[in-house]
Amino acid sequence: MNLLLIDKLDLYIIIKVQNASWEGVLPIMNLMQLYYFRTLAKTEHYSRAAEELNISQSALSQSINLLECELQTYFFEKQGRNVVLTKSGKIFLKYVDSALSILEEGKEELRKLNTLENSKISLGFISGVGHFVPGVISCFLKELPGCNILFTCSEGTTDELIKKLKDDKYDLVMCSKRDSEQYVEFLPIIEGRLVVLLPENHVLAGKKELRLKDIYNFPFVMHTTGSGMRTLAEEFFSKAGLKPQIVMEAQDDVMIAKLVESDHGIALITDMPEIKKFKIKIIPLAEPEARRFIYLASMKNRCLHPA
Repeated sequence: MNLLLIDKLDLYIIIKVQNASWEGVLPIMNLMQLYYFRTLAKTEHYSRAAEELNISQSALSQSINLLECELQTYFFEKQGRNVVLTKSGKIFLKYVDSALSILEEGKEELRKLNTLENSKISLGFISGVGHFVPGVISCFLKELPGCNILFTCSEGTTDELIKKLKDDKYDLVMCSKRDSEQYVEFLPIIEGRLVVLLPENHVLAGKKELRLKDIYNFPFVMHTTGSGMRTLAEEFFSKAGLKPQIVMEAQDDVMIAKLVESDHGIALITDMPEIKKFKIKIIPLAEPEARRFIYLASMKNRCLHPA
C-alpha cells in the first residue's frame, strides 16, 4: 500500500497492483476534489482549471479520475481541446454547487464571528451589578470605536449564569465564585460591603452598625437558592452558629428592598445605589468578612471572542 500526496493538499490512499494499474480505490472523496470538480466544470479546460487552482494538470487529472472511480461514473468527456460535463456530471454539479455554497457561507459567518467588526458579545450578570454594567460597556466601546459591537445582556442567579456559560450561551458572566467549578476562571472585579436593610420603623433602625447575632432572630427576606448572595449569607450564619428565620425569597435586589420597605422582613445584601431610593434603613454589617466579591467568569478551555 502506497501513500500518494498530490500537491501537498490531498492525501489519497490507494492500492498498487502489478503493471502499475489501480485495482481498487478506498472511499476518499474530499473537499478539495469538489473544488477541483467545480472549477473544471466551469472552465471546461484542464490547463486553465489547473492554473486557476494553482496545481499541476496531472494532479488535477488524477484527482478527477479518483473521484470518478469512487463514484463509478464519468463526469467529463472530451470535445476538441476542451471537456464538457456528461449527464452524470451535470447532476453532480448541482449538488456540489449547493454543498460548497453552504460551506462558504459558513466560512463567512466564522470570519465575521472572529473579527472585531459587527461582532456580538453575550454577557450575563447577577442583579446586584446591573447598575455597573452600562458604564463598563460604554468604556469598552470607547476603546474600540467604529467596530459596531453588539452586546446582549441578561440577568440571572449565579448558578443559572454559570450553567449557561458552560452551555456556551454566554461569553462572559459577572457573578459570585463557585470553587467547585474547575473549568471556569473567576477574576475578581468588584468588591462591595454588606449592609442590613430594615423597615424605617424597625426596632434596630437607630443602630450605626449591626452584627449577625443582632439580626438572625428577625424575619428575613432572602435571595433565592442558587444565587451568590444566598450562598454567602448562609455561609456567614453557619460559621457564626446561627440560623436566620427566612419568611420570603426574591431573586432581585430591588425587589428585596421593596419587600423590606413593605415590612415583610429584613434583608442582608450588597450595598448599591438602587436601594437608596426606598424608604428603608441601610445599616453596615459590622463583621470581619462583611464584604462580597463579584467575579468576571469565563471558560478556561474555550477561546474567547477577539472583542
